[in-house]
Order: sequence, then structure tokens, then C-alpha cells
Amino acid sequence: MQALRRGIAVAAVAIALAITMTACGGGSGDGSSGDGGAGGEKTEYTNAQYGFTLMYSEPLSVVTLTPSNGEEYAIAFADKDGPLVDDQYANGLRVAVHPIGRKVKAKDVPKLQADLQTAISKMIADIPGGKMTGEVTPLELNGTPGFSVDYQFTKGGEQLTCRLYILIKGENEFDLTTQAVSADWDSMKGTLEETVQTFTLD
Repeated sequence: MQALRRGIAVAAVAIALAITMTACGGGSGDGSSGDGGAGGEKTEYTNAQYGFTLMYSEPLSVVTLTPSNGEEYAIAFADKDGPLVDDQYANGLRVAVHPIGRKVKAKDVPKLQADLQTAISKMIADIPGGKMTGEVTPLELNGTPGFSVDYQFTKGGEQLTCRLYILIKGENEFDLTTQAVSADWDSMKGTLEETVQTFTLD
């Protein structure tokens, strides 16, 4: 982790690697409009403070979260009718915003790959049942550079399958974690990936 501080604060990644979405609370939140995607319609969620927008549809609906461990903001879009793990929603997408502490230029983001590979490998190895199922891979999502990595871990006796997207813009890191119990991954991943692909930053 010490080496990572030269490039990017990745404390938020540690959160994303072992989190499920709280089953408490809910509601649509101030930034959403529509009916939560009933009938296959998409609902827009916009966060003006951090400048992002995404579209989601059923079975996903908004779950209000409390940011933790250095995060400035966190929200989830969960399948509330899906399985619970330790009384938390297990299937869905979690979005978190973490301040980096300095501005990172888009052209410099790919240079972080090696440090992220090392840090994430260690973090995943340190969580129960944690294993990487893919390498840290560079990507660009709707104009924002970043990385993705696939992994699995165990919580509450359940294996969960996840894909973490780390997007970097300006002074913020945006962590998007798609997650489902492994038995549901194949049926959920299309909906989760489709939601991620609508994520845009101003």
C-alpha cells in the first residue's frame, strides 16, 4: 500500500473488495427519476455533486448507503428480491467516490496499472476465500480511463463473484463494483454490465 500512495489512493478498493449492500434503508434518493425500471424501462440516476449519471432497470433499485473508510460518497443499486448475505443485499452494483488527494491527468492513469495489480492482488488474497479470476485490465468507459478486475470471495458462507471497475477523473476515484452470489452471476451479469456501461462523468 505504501507504494500506491505515490500514484493513487486506493483505500476505497479495499472496501469494494469485500462489501455487500446494506438491506436497511432504500428509497429512490434525490437523484433518481422514474419508477425504478418497472416493465423494463430504464431509470436515470444523477449525482450533481460528483458529476455522474447512470441508467438502471429492474430488478435493480436504489439503496442508500453511508460512506465508509475514507469514501466521500456511496450508493448501491441492488436486487432487493435477491439473496441476502449476512442480512445485506448480495446482488447489485455499488458506486463509491474516493478522493485521491491530487489531480491525475488522463494520460497518466495507465501508468498506475502495475501498482494496482500488486495492491489488489494482496487485498483479494487477504479476504476470506478471495481469489482473482482475471488480471487488472486497462479500459476506457465513456471517455473516462481506468481499470477492471474480476475476483471472488466468501461471505456468510456464500461465494460471491465480482467485477470491480476503477475509474479516475480529476481528483476522484470512482469504484463501481458489480456483484452477485456465484450461483446468480450468469443470470445477473448482463444487467449489471449494461448498467455500468451507462455510467458517464461530466
